[in-house]
Amino acid sequence: MKHGWIIKGNFFRLWSSTFLSQFSTVLFFYALIWWSLTENGDLLTGSTVIALGALCSLILSPFSGWIADKYHRGKLLAIVDGFLAFVFLMLFFISTYGDTHEGVLVLVCRLIISAVTGATDSTARSLLPQTVNDNNLHRALGFQESLVQISQLISPIIAGFFVFYFGLNGVWILCMLLCFVSAVLECFITDKEQRNSEMELTFSSLISGYIRIKNNGPLRLLLYGTSIQQLLFSGFAIYIAVWSTSALENSEWVSGMLQSFWGIGTLIGALLVVFLLKISNTKHLCVTITVFFGIILAPLGFVGNMILAMTLLLSAGFLSGILNVYLESHLQRQTTTAYRSREISAFFAINQALMPFGYVLAGILSELVPVHYLFIVIVLPIPLVAYFVYQSFTEAGHLTGEKGDLQKMSG
Repeated sequence: MKHGWIIKGNFFRLWSSTFLSQFSTVLFFYALIWWSLTENGDLLTGSTVIALGALCSLILSPFSGWIADKYHRGKLLAIVDGFLAFVFLMLFFISTYGDTHEGVLVLVCRLIISAVTGATDSTARSLLPQTVNDNNLHRALGFQESLVQISQLISPIIAGFFVFYFGLNGVWILCMLLCFVSAVLECFITDKEQRNSEMELTFSSLISGYIRIKNNGPLRLLLYGTSIQQLLFSGFAIYIAVWSTSALENSEWVSGMLQSFWGIGTLIGALLVVFLLKISNTKHLCVTITVFFGIILAPLGFVGNMILAMTLLLSAGFLSGILNVYLESHLQRQTTTAYRSREISAFFAINQALMPFGYVLAGILSELVPVHYLFIVIVLPIPLVAYFVYQSFTEAGHLTGEKGDLQKMSG
């Protein structure tokens, strides 16, 4: 069976448990938005809680990487999801039979989830390379990316259904069950890489991931490129909303629908990597896709036809799905075994820290730039992103060549 590795062994246990855990988290976040609207009549409470949770996750990222490099990652994932299941269960009982204000419980739950899932993300990412052989690494990443997109697409519907018919408590029970099943699966994941169990909790060990990225040329250059991407596209929903209400002269729901086409395109692109694409030169592929990504988005501000707008966003999402998979595959290959969790945690923490600035930039550009030229301005730095991606792959190739030469000399 050509793709039998997807439903076998450690990779199956990892992706299925990760999907269930991430789905429960996304489901709760969307339920939180619905709850804010139905209970308070506005989104301020939900947005504030989500922002606080994101800040909590960012602050704890150095600790999550350190923990994942020190302890058995499969067991760590099981403990995290088991704890989440317990939290959801306790909050269900407290909100049902206690007299604590529901808003306080939601805030506490969100902060706890952010604190522990910060560890889950870097841990699961760092565990992935040893669950598949290197030839299937990009396919495994593509499969997981497709699951993320599926979760994002169906979570709003399921969250709205549960909040409407069962209330927020119904969502907590569902999330508890999902986390419990996830924890059971993770108990059987093996972690064959040798753990640094003697590593002490010091400031130097906590920031070692950031230091190693600084000293690792390919990782540092890749970070430059993805950081620019983050600044440009964190506020993409704002750009879409401004453009759709102005150029297309349609209501808010159209903006959401257009964004969903981006997600569908990303899903298709990720699935293509899993089942069809066979690329030997990923450097040229990533650079080419980056450039074409900018070319497709640049004229979007001048588009007034809905079908053409959907086609462009679907195409951009498609390219984004392929590019994200190959860039993370490159990232995984540049990390080192002993520091992999800390390096991955630091890499994504830096990108996450730039998200608020991306939203601010989106607000500023939307005010200053005429809507027709908005997307042209957004994609102007894309050649710089392509340059950093190219340089990252090139330097990685030089380092691989140097290692091969050293092995030949020692032999």
